[in-house]
Formats: sequence, structure tokens, C-alpha cells
Amino acid sequence: MMKVLTERSTALDRANTPTFPPQRAECAIGGKKVLVTENERLLDSLRDLANLLLSEETLDSSLHRVAHLSVRAIDSCDAAGVSVIDGSEVVTAAGSDASVELIDQIQYSLDQGPCLQAMSDGRIFKIDSMAEETRWPEFSRRALDRGLTGCLSLPLIEDGETYGSLNLYSTSGHEFTAEDEKSGAALAAQASGPLSNVRRYEELGRIASELSVKLDSKVALATGILIERHSCSRDEAMKMLLDLAEEGVSPEEAALSVIRSVPAGNQ
Repeated sequence: MMKVLTERSTALDRANTPTFPPQRAECAIGGKKVLVTENERLLDSLRDLANLLLSEETLDSSLHRVAHLSVRAIDSCDAAGVSVIDGSEVVTAAGSDASVELIDQIQYSLDQGPCLQAMSDGRIFKIDSMAEETRWPEFSRRALDRGLTGCLSLPLIEDGETYGSLNLYSTSGHEFTAEDEKSGAALAAQASGPLSNVRRYEELGRIASELSVKLDSKVALATGILIERHSCSRDEAMKMLLDLAEEGVSPEEAALSVIRSVPAGNQ
């Protein structure tokens, strides 16, 4: 993936972060067990992402951070990955560990599964029990063989366009809750922005390249006309075009004016 600035104009803060019913868990700090709510872990994860998105990072590192923070923030999530649409294909752009790529490849090879469905339909898909899943039977069977018990796939959408999905995987038998869906949606939103930025950057680059080719062809033609007309060198002809451009017209307009000055029968 190309290196880009994943800039965001608004940092996340407590006032703008959605509140979810707190779920408590124990963690060890300084050798002592203390209670930490799931909300607090999610808030910490979102703050980390806000700082990340305001700094210079590669898209790869941004998406990997989202995957790892998903595991950290959501109790039922044992592994997480980001799948993205790359032309006519879907690829795994980031994963919290190697198991993510293996599970994703099952879906890609079968062309079925919650990850692909989330992208296709633009909504969340969840599997509570791989053993009882009937919507994607072959994927469920193979995923279960690899120890997967549940899955939550959330589409990555920005400005109405779907760029991929954030996929949360469980191997512990814990089902994803409604609160997990809300937390996952908040994290998915942070992956959508960088992906959207890259796509826009690529599109602008494509347009700029096309315009450059068109402009170069017009300038080349206009330069040739001036060389023939004034029996001058290429550098002298280019200087004439630049002089025209300095008079308030663009290089393209200057080239077009020279081309249009040639009688139709002589072009």
C-alpha cells in the first residue's frame, strides 16, 4: 500500500465518543487486580486511533493498529483483521495475527462468508455459533475446523462508499454482544477514513496523469507549429508558449491558441 497522510480534521474526545453500557473486567496493574470497564478500554483505543490519524503513518500501519486495538478493546474478540476491496479482488490488508489471513482466505476462495457479505450489503453480519451456522455452510465448516467459534464483520463505509470490512473473530466460544457491535462500529469508522483518503489520492493521481498526457500532447503540437512557423529551436518555441502563459493564460490555453491559429486545411 502506498504511503499517505491519513489526516483527520477532528480529534476524538470524550464528548464525541458514543457511550455504551459498561462491562467490567479484571486486569493486573502493578501486581494488583483492578476493575476496568469495557467502555474505558474502548475509549483508550479510540484515543490512540485519534492520535494515530493525526500523525503521518502508512496505511498499512494504520489498519494494523485498528486490528490490534479491536482485540484489546473487545472481550469476545480473539483476532481481528481488515479486508479491503482492491480492484476486482478482496485482500486482507491487516491482521492481529497469522490466523486472520487463513480464515479470510477460506472466504475469498469460496466467495462466501460474513466478511464478503458485509461488504456486499453494507451492513453488519454476525455468527454466534460456527457449529450451527447455515447461511455459509462450507465456510462455517472449514472455519470451525480451524478453531473459530464466532465472527462479527462490519463494513467500512465512508461517504456512502464501501471500502472493505473489519472482521472480528472469536475462538473462545464467547458470542459477540450488541455492545460489541457498537464498539466494533466505532473502530471500523476509524479504518474507513484512511482507506477513503487513499482511494481519493489514487483517483486524483489518475486524473492528474491523464490531464498531463493530454497537456503534453497539445504542448508538443503547439511547439512544433511554432518551430515551423518561426524557424526557431525547440527551446525558443517553448519560451514563446511560456511568454503567452505569463500573460494570464494557462499553458494549455496558450498551446490551444497556437493550434487554432493554423488554418483548418493545414492541421
